[in-house]
Amino acid sequence: MVMNTEIVNWALIKIGESPVSSNAQSPLGKILNIVYEEVRLQLLSLYPWKFATKRTILAPLAEESDHPRFKYKYELPSDCILFRGISEYNKIADLRDYKASSGTFYEIAGKNIYAHTNELYIKYIADVDDKLYTQTFKEAFANKLASELSIKVMQNVELVQLYEAKYQQTLQQAIEHNEIECDTEEMPENTWLAIREGWRNVY
Repeated sequence: MVMNTEIVNWALIKIGESPVSSNAQSPLGKILNIVYEEVRLQLLSLYPWKFATKRTILAPLAEESDHPRFKYKYELPSDCILFRGISEYNKIADLRDYKASSGTFYEIAGKNIYAHTNELYIKYIADVDDKLYTQTFKEAFANKLASELSIKVMQNVELVQLYEAKYQQTLQQAIEHNEIECDTEEMPENTWLAIREGWRNVY
């Protein structure tokens, strides 16, 4: 993914380097690209960020499941960084579909999910566009990037300690901001909701 120049420049200025107008002008060359990507993926997978959370419905693969206990095989979305779980809105056409000998509803193996239901609602952390990053997340990102560059490029322990402390502080702020964001979502139609509404109509 192309580096976010704003985040990169924040980090470069922190460690005493000149800002750049494009990724190609970076004085640190390939190492900046490598460190940037490491930090980006680490931060995105660190916490269930609402700006990076996606929900989707998976259909089973055409190929037969090769799992000894689960009937259906699914593939995780290509932009999935971290699987967060099965959504609470899964259709339950037959409750017997959710019974597994181990008591689990699904199992993940590599990029695949195995389950008993023939339709799967999931939520996950996605490799989202950096335009969706919150301001507090970007500040934490810049501080962590500065900390990593301080040791890998500058070999300056004092800078590492300084920006690691700032990273921890701004990371906590980003998490707190994440918690107070409104997390509204539309509930898709499912069998359980239909049954519940039916009970309401009866009683």
